[in-house]
Amino acid sequence: MKSSILKLSFIVCVAATGVVSCNSSTEKKEEKVNEAIADVALANQELAQARLDSAREFNAYKAEVEAKLIENERNIANLKLEIKKEKKEAREKHDKELEELNQKNEKLKLNIQEYKGSVADKWESFKNSFNHDMDDLGKSISEFAKNNMQKK
Repeated sequence: MKSSILKLSFIVCVAATGVVSCNSSTEKKEEKVNEAIADVALANQELAQARLDSAREFNAYKAEVEAKLIENERNIANLKLEIKKEKKEAREKHDKELEELNQKNEKLKLNIQEYKGSVADKWESFKNSFNHDMDDLGKSISEFAKNNMQKK
């Protein structure tokens, strides 16, 4: 009888230990799940903020670029007026060059208006390429104006 009471006591102790350890394990799991939920919520907030910042940066960049493109249009129009005073052959050649510069300007304007960026890496790549093209166009317009002014 003593041995059956000892066996029963041992079984009850093992069972109680198992139940207690299961409860603490469940509590730890719940705690981990709650921490994970909090981490996901924080990550979502950070992502939303990053998207907002990215959109603001793009809109500011777009406004700056559009102002430069409008300035390019003005410069090209002024140059067209200046070359009207030239001889016919020179005027036709310069008109063609100015039209090419104007087309490049229009292409850049279309590119910035149609850009729908979603990934930061693609945005940086687009921005670098676009800046390069804008600089090239600006230099071409300046060189044309400089060369045209030197001939007068």
